[in-house]
Amino acid sequence: MNGKKVLLGIVTLTMVLLGIFFCCINKEYLSESIMISEVCSKNQRVIYDKTGDYVDYIELFNPTKHTIDISGYMISDKETNEFAQIIEDSCIESGEYKIIYIYNFGISDNETIKLSDRSGNEIDRIKVPILAADSVYALDFSGKKWRVMPATPARENVIQKDSEI
Repeated sequence: MNGKKVLLGIVTLTMVLLGIFFCCINKEYLSESIMISEVCSKNQRVIYDKTGDYVDYIELFNPTKHTIDISGYMISDKETNEFAQIIEDSCIESGEYKIIYIYNFGISDNETIKLSDRSGNEIDRIKVPILAADSVYALDFSGKKWRVMPATPARENVIQKDSEI
């Protein structure tokens, strides 16, 4: 009887540990929402908005298998969404990127940027380090790490191993 209990305990513990392992390792595949993938706080010549101005921007990425309507989502540099920039009518297709130009606030060095859904629930956040002009803080999908790198607006962020900034 004790042998069965020990075996059951080992099997249960193994299943729990495997669940935690796969949850952590495959987080990107389990994501059910939009994520911040690139932040440019000193956009001087990277990409311009529809009026021809170079404006700070945030790139969003949809890692899910379906289109997500981000209308009403908010981007803020504050804990509250009081002065948040509200995203206008927009959708992001599966596997696609979307540039959001920031007009309601300037992105500063060492500032935390927060993405919230239309109900105000936080979806993602990132602390922006000190950046040089036209460089970005981006999620390097090849290494799955945040890095300072050359801008890649609306494209996958992959840095060459020999060109790290």
